[in-house]
Amino acid sequence: MLPLSLSIGACAVEEDEASEPPVPATPAAAVAGSGQNAAPVEEAESVTQFQNTAWRSISEDGARFTTYFDPDGTYRDLRNGDPYQTGTWEFSDGETLCFFPEEEGNRGDCWNTGALRGDTLSATRVRDEFRIELERVDYAAPDTGEEDGGGEAAETS
Repeated sequence: MLPLSLSIGACAVEEDEASEPPVPATPAAAVAGSGQNAAPVEEAESVTQFQNTAWRSISEDGARFTTYFDPDGTYRDLRNGDPYQTGTWEFSDGETLCFFPEEEGNRGDCWNTGALRGDTLSATRVRDEFRIELERVDYAAPDTGEEDGGGEAAETS
């Protein structure tokens, strides 16, 4: 579930807990209110798979993280459109999304995914219950180096 750090990509944190990289926060305005004047919330659906999808989140410092979930089980994170982190991902039990960064010294995190409402998905980091919201964006396949017009994924939407 769905920077995906949400972006999920920033799901990995350095082992030095004192200097965590920026972690996307859930904007207060994005959390649905519950008052008499609140608009009715449509029925939420579940995310059943992540491959061939991409998700964006905004960190507390305004950085835009986008995580691309490739069908081969790898993920690619961009921070403000620049490559940030790669590794592998697993989605198990229909709700837990875990990241395993390639770079030594980074620790991956697992996130419990919430309900999908439109193009927005909530996720809660397992280790400390930090909650974020992700916005689904257009998926772009990784650059394969072939001359078919491929190219590195760029942030869209």
